[in-house]
Amino acid sequence: MIPEHPSTTPVTAPRILFVCDADTTAAVSALEACHQLCDALASEGMQPLVLQNWPASTQNETRHAAKVQERPYPVYCSRSVRAEATLLSLVEQPTLAITLGADPVGLAQPLLDSGLPCIAWFVDASGFPALPSGELDRRLGLAAASEALASQLCVLAGTPVSPLLPPLSFHMQLSNGGDAVLIPSVRRVDGIQRVLQMARARPHIPFVALAQAGHAAAEPSLLTAAPSNVSVLDVRRAMHMNFRLAVLPALSADLPWDMLAHCLAAKLPVLASSEPLLEDAIGDAGMVVPASQPLEAWLDALDLMLQDGIADTVMAQSAGERANGLRLPAQQAAQACAQLALRHVRALGPLTGRA
Repeated sequence: MIPEHPSTTPVTAPRILFVCDADTTAAVSALEACHQLCDALASEGMQPLVLQNWPASTQNETRHAAKVQERPYPVYCSRSVRAEATLLSLVEQPTLAITLGADPVGLAQPLLDSGLPCIAWFVDASGFPALPSGELDRRLGLAAASEALASQLCVLAGTPVSPLLPPLSFHMQLSNGGDAVLIPSVRRVDGIQRVLQMARARPHIPFVALAQAGHAAAEPSLLTAAPSNVSVLDVRRAMHMNFRLAVLPALSADLPWDMLAHCLAAKLPVLASSEPLLEDAIGDAGMVVPASQPLEAWLDALDLMLQDGIADTVMAQSAGERANGLRLPAQQAAQACAQLALRHVRALGPLTGRA
């Protein structure tokens, strides 16, 4: 698979229906990536529409399905996204659907059966186990939300996979040049306990953990027993600080890709576990240590990266370049999505019924 980077030439996009059945309470939400991309498309004059689950905040909502007006594009909420997708496609007449969630391929199948071309978009690796065995429907394209994800999915599926990168969140900006070590995630599955062990062993180094409001799967209670050199800041306050590097000993496929992209975009080298996706995404923009290694191995890597000149030069420069494999500026992300949709539709031509 050769990643294709978007051109700056404006693209007229087909009408795209995004169908997302992801849990809206997830710590790293596929729905968040979906809306970030749709916001970018809308800002470029394109007209996406979204079908999603009812948000967790609408627990008292009595309607089975409804159209809500909270975005600059149509958003439909339903308690049965898979069942409603085909009906909505008949009403709205999109040219193509992009499906995402726990099983993007399975979510696309009813739409394919109705004659609508689809692209199954893997925002993280959590949907990989649901990949069906055997040859996929020829009308189904595969895309992934990072170049590292796309490379791994290409091997698993045995078919080409296109990078479809979400936009970099405009409301957040980290900075390098400081002394603090950034903890991008406080989730148990992202190894927060290992980072706290490192902080206790290096009491002279300030650590800053980012606590992101609204993420029900985050576990800030783990920080109550944190050593005194660990501060917990919300994202807005963290934007006024300067950091030296980030530590992310992840233990899950549900990685905080957006936060990782912000770290790399700020030229923060990353110390991470040797989980394949992280290793591919970070490359020479940091160091990786097997999660199974003892604390001493992690401390050795941390000390090496904090030596003068190590993390501030080669790794920092590479980090800025690596960020482009995870997230793109909004305009570029919108153009890339439009180009991918057009290529897929034109390659298939008019199709009806099951292939």
